[in-house]
Amino acid sequence: MEKLAALILAAGISPCMEQWKPMLPVGNETMIRRTVTTMLEAGASPVVVVTGYRGELLRGHLEDLELVFLYNSRYASTRMYDSLLLGLRHLRGRCDRLLLAPGDVPIVRPDTIRRMLEVQAQVVRPIYRGKAGHPLVLDNSCFGPLLSYRGEAGLSGALGALDLEVADLPVTDETVTLGEPTQEAHSRLLRHNLTQGGGAERLRLDARLCLRAMDTVFSPEAAQLLEVLELTGSIKLACSAIRISYSKGWKMLRRIEQVWGFSMVRRQVGGTEGGSSELTPQGRQFLAAYRQMEGEVLEYAQQSFSQHFVDFLKLHPLPDQEPGE
Repeated sequence: MEKLAALILAAGISPCMEQWKPMLPVGNETMIRRTVTTMLEAGASPVVVVTGYRGELLRGHLEDLELVFLYNSRYASTRMYDSLLLGLRHLRGRCDRLLLAPGDVPIVRPDTIRRMLEVQAQVVRPIYRGKAGHPLVLDNSCFGPLLSYRGEAGLSGALGALDLEVADLPVTDETVTLGEPTQEAHSRLLRHNLTQGGGAERLRLDARLCLRAMDTVFSPEAAQLLEVLELTGSIKLACSAIRISYSKGWKMLRRIEQVWGFSMVRRQVGGTEGGSSELTPQGRQFLAAYRQMEGEVLEYAQQSFSQHFVDFLKLHPLPDQEPGE
């Protein structure tokens, strides 16, 4: 009997939206949990999750599921392809075929996966209206060539450069392409889950911890900027990773330091290896205090929400159209 495994890539630094992307809600679950359960329900075993940024949070969130966790310690300076290689090395010789997906394709239909598994090719890609999506199905015969590829163009570049049999399967399932890291894409995914996928949306709490001095000074986005800056050693790279402009990142840092009255970031300009940045001891202390308080506040807020709105936590349909349309 053919042995099917799954590999979910969740190591990257996703842009900060209303919440950190893997923890965004989809129905009664989070995006990462729904992606994982989709693979489990497809019959994949083992299901391997490659973590990196906030990896301990993901492990704790998914600890009740039977999963294998791998950690990409260099997630801040490597590409998604490096996480793929980490997973392929682990799974080589342990499966016949592999479902490969990022951690943000939570509501792909079971019949889409079933149809993909019926296609015999080294690589099977779902295509929706001419656009390639996820998950992919990889035959174990292509693990070796993918592991040997050293190009810079990621998986798409590898598929173009290697002599692999790639089958593109046209599908009617829009969700294979709903993985863009934007709030608008998340809203479309929620609407699709309710109106097309037969899913449900419930009244839910959307709480963020923001510290203010006249205007918002410190927010989840600012915390993510500082975390990634500490990992990359570069304000420019940190801004790029969380998809904000360099000028916006500098403005955030200057405003924070102006209000708090101490330096959050230590900057070293020039030198033979270029400039670098790192958090000051006070900056690290402040960030740790914020994340600790954030966890406590959100946990209490969720408990309070569940207590006071218990009679209203029922299906909460999305309207057919937005007001004013």
